Amino acid sequence: TNLEDSLPRWNPEGNRLAFSSTRYGDGRSRIYLAWAQDAKFATEEALDLGEGSDPDWSPDGARLVYKGCDEAGANCGLWTTAVDGTDRRQLTDNAGDARPRWSPDGSRVVFMSDGRDGNWDIYSVLVDGSVAGEVTRISFNAASDGLPAISPDGAEIVFVSNRGNQWGIW
Repeated sequence: TNLEDSLPRWNPEGNRLAFSSTRYGDGRSRIYLAWAQDAKFATEEALDLGEGSDPDWSPDGARLVYKGCDEAGANCGLWTTAVDGTDRRQLTDNAGDARPRWSPDGSRVVFMSDGRDGNWDIYSVLVDGSVAGEVTRISFNAASDGLPAISPDGAEIVFVSNRGNQWGIW
């Protein structure tokens, strides 16, 4: 019910939402979890998981990936956390990394970044449960490539780009 709430994502079971919001009033984005609107849960307040933005659920619903920093506001990049806010793990170490999305099998996360090669491109990082994997560049174009999504079978990545000086889906 807050104007600042944005970027909602359903959990795999379809009964909870993760979203970003600056509702706290300090201008910093935080990750929240809320039950989907249901009479049983409608009066519960959203759970504040701490600072971060643009969350996405792991395919098993046990973890979230998001853009964030450590508790001191340093070591920014992509992070994962358990859905109760514990077991935070750094996945990448570049503050320009954004818009992470899990692969359907949970083995990798695709994301966009403008802090690695001079413009917005698409990247992938392997996730093995506890250790961040090596980042692989997916798109190689002078245009801006962003907002990635992975096909349900995990075989293809779709994204928006302004290649040819016109925005489109690639």
